[in-house]
Amino acid sequence: MERARISFVAPTAVSAAPAAAEPPATVRSGGGGGGDGGMLTLAMRLRRRVLEDWKEMRRVFREQDPDGRGRASPSVFRRVLRRFGLTLSDDEFYQLTGAYDPERSGSVDYNEFIRSFLRSA
Repeated sequence: MERARISFVAPTAVSAAPAAAEPPATVRSGGGGGGDGGMLTLAMRLRRRVLEDWKEMRRVFREQDPDGRGRASPSVFRRVLRRFGLTLSDDEFYQLTGAYDPERSGSVDYNEFIRSFLRSA
C-alpha cells in the first residue's frame, strides 16, 4: 500500500526562526483514500489546543519525563496529544514528530513544540 504524501506548508509570513521553531501552518494530504484530498486543518487544531491548554500540556509532558530532559518518546508524545483530544493519523504524526525531532533521534522536544505555538500567537 502506498503511503499518503503529507507535507507542511510554510507560513505566509517570513520568519528568521528555524523551521522547527515554526508550527506547521497546514497539512496537505495527497494520495489514495477517501476525503477531498485538499487542505486539512491539523495545524489549526494543534494551535488552538496548545494555546488553550499549554500549561496543563507541559505539566503532563513533564510527568512523563522523569529525567527532566524536555524530550518525549514518540509513544509518549502521541499519548499526550491524544489526552488533549489531538488524534493524528500515522502520516500526520510522522510529519509532526519530524518537525520537532529533525535528526530522528527517537525523542521529541516537547518544550519546543509548545513554544513554537506560543511564539506564533
